[in-house]
Amino acid sequence: MVFLNELKKTLNRTTIGVLICVLILNGIVIISGEKDRGYSFTAEDYRALYDSAEMQGNTDSQLAYLEELLDSENFRQYYLARYVKADIEKSMGYEEYLKGIAASAMQYGKLSIFNRNDGFTGRNIEKTAAVYAALPEIETETGPSRGVVMASRYSGSVILAFIFMLYLVFSLITREKEIGSLNLTMTTKLGHMHHGCAKMMVCAVFCVLISVMLEAENWVIAGCTYGLGDISRAIQSIPEYQSCVFSISVFGFLLISVLFKTCCAVMVSLTVFFIACRSRSLTGLAVRLAAVFGTEGLFYYVIPGNSIWGLIKYINVFAGMDSYDMLGNYMNLNFFGCPVRYLSVYIAFIAVTILLSGVLGLRAYADTQSLPSSGKIKLLTLPVKKSSVIVQECYRYFICEHAALILLAFAVARAVTFSPVKESFAFQEDVYYKQYMLKLEGQHSDGKEKEIEAEEALYAEITAKADEASAAAGDEKIRGLIWMKYREETDHFKVLYKVRDQAQYLKEKDGAFLYDQGYRILAGEDSGREQDMLLGLAAGIMLVICSTFMYGSDYQAGTDKMIRATRRGRAYLFARRELIGTVALLAVFAVTYLPYTMSVLSAYGSQGLDFPACSVRCLEQYPHWVTLRMYLIGLNVFRSLVMWSGMNLLWYISAKLRSMSYTFVIGLGMCAVYVFI
Repeated sequence: MVFLNELKKTLNRTTIGVLICVLILNGIVIISGEKDRGYSFTAEDYRALYDSAEMQGNTDSQLAYLEELLDSENFRQYYLARYVKADIEKSMGYEEYLKGIAASAMQYGKLSIFNRNDGFTGRNIEKTAAVYAALPEIETETGPSRGVVMASRYSGSVILAFIFMLYLVFSLITREKEIGSLNLTMTTKLGHMHHGCAKMMVCAVFCVLISVMLEAENWVIAGCTYGLGDISRAIQSIPEYQSCVFSISVFGFLLISVLFKTCCAVMVSLTVFFIACRSRSLTGLAVRLAAVFGTEGLFYYVIPGNSIWGLIKYINVFAGMDSYDMLGNYMNLNFFGCPVRYLSVYIAFIAVTILLSGVLGLRAYADTQSLPSSGKIKLLTLPVKKSSVIVQECYRYFICEHAALILLAFAVARAVTFSPVKESFAFQEDVYYKQYMLKLEGQHSDGKEKEIEAEEALYAEITAKADEASAAAGDEKIRGLIWMKYREETDHFKVLYKVRDQAQYLKEKDGAFLYDQGYRILAGEDSGREQDMLLGLAAGIMLVICSTFMYGSDYQAGTDKMIRATRRGRAYLFARRELIGTVALLAVFAVTYLPYTMSVLSAYGSQGLDFPACSVRCLEQYPHWVTLRMYLIGLNVFRSLVMWSGMNLLWYISAKLRSMSYTFVIGLGMCAVYVFI
């Protein structure tokens, strides 16, 4: 009965509205994320190819048809045919993949370094080979794999589910602490634990609901985008899942994935439940959540996989986000020299965490109390003489609300985890391209064009001489030596076509030659996109934490009536709080973005800051008078304005909701929207 009452109370219009918003946001993010993958073909082309009559036959006829398309002069059709052909060949080569694993194990076993069976490496190789050898005979089938990969490898829904569960726990625990309704249920400790058990059951029900709805939405969108094909075919038919050791279909993999994500959601929600019960203030709750999940995220994303601390990396809450990797691959953990299957250990971790969080959460709920109307700290006391509004507000915000400690902790964490960006090259051609750009650095001109023409003429001359020498040589070995020497001398000429293409672009834009990799990263291209997301997430969380307490505590404690004297008085107070909030915001911005920007410029060079921004191809939309220096300044000003707008929006939301917990959760949702979109 208590459970049904809690379920009815929770399933209100606000919860339904938040659930709908999460589903809409999830759909927007998965669609926009797939569009940004940079394929040379569209989803419509991919779906139309698999729906065509020529692709309905057997594998041989499909490959023959794709071979015909490879002769097409249509750019998109050529790359689509090449992509699909590689997919089909890999899918039908599953038996060869298994033979390769067995052959590798035999080869490693012959090496003396692996002959000792008492080490982890040798045991791991033997166990892995034995697991794949024990698999039953699996017949793979061709089909549109891109849709299955899109749905199963999308991890954004896990983050949105986490935000929704955070909102739910805040509604069940923190919100009732704020309004003091928990005092109405304080009868006996056993009765209170019974009430807490009902709330946990509500969390479990919503974990199942949100996991099923988000996963179903992902698969429906992926089916409409690329198509799923026959979902009864083996999961090993998908090239990305050939290392899966489950003999199941694509549909079976979907069911296992939903079950796994539901268990992870229950684990996270019960952990947050316990933390919420133990926190006597929203500030303490925010700090505890940031500390627990921040530490977990730090361990997961910073510790290398082959480190001696690998167990801390993999036995981690964040590891559940990569469910596709855990379910679709086979990996063993080094447990005191013995290979133990990762999935089995993680399932045990989920079970133990749920059990401990449930028991500790019930005990904590039995002893829980309503939130105090205000927080106090006795490390610093404001002298009574000081009556300035700005001083009083600084004391309340930075000391009583612990904003100073939060900012200090964030700065220390950022300093400890920050690693300077190092210049890296994916291919040798990138090194040659950099050398050409540094040699040609400067405004595009006829002189630069002549330098490129001279390089092209030199390349043609060396090639002609090599042809003559090779034709004159009668011995095949001498010809081989000639062409080997030729390749050594002309290796750097491989990028001349790219230099010529860049020169043509700069001529049209009246731009300047420069090595632009650092600016591309700062503009969010290549590896910069992931860094922008991580930095935006860190800055957004800090913005939410620091902004929630500016007005939220007034409305929660009812002291907002004391500041509603005159319009002029409210404006006076607002101006002071705006100044304090802006200072805190600028501190967060400086700690988050400035070290990263300076590190990238230091690694890749800051030459060309006064060149036109359109010299960088990803910034071609900017007018010629906008320099790279102006672009970087404008980019950071825009980021700070977005953060400033978010701060004021959170203040407005807190005034309307009159609840710090709801404001905090909505702020996290806004942060997710900003990061993913």
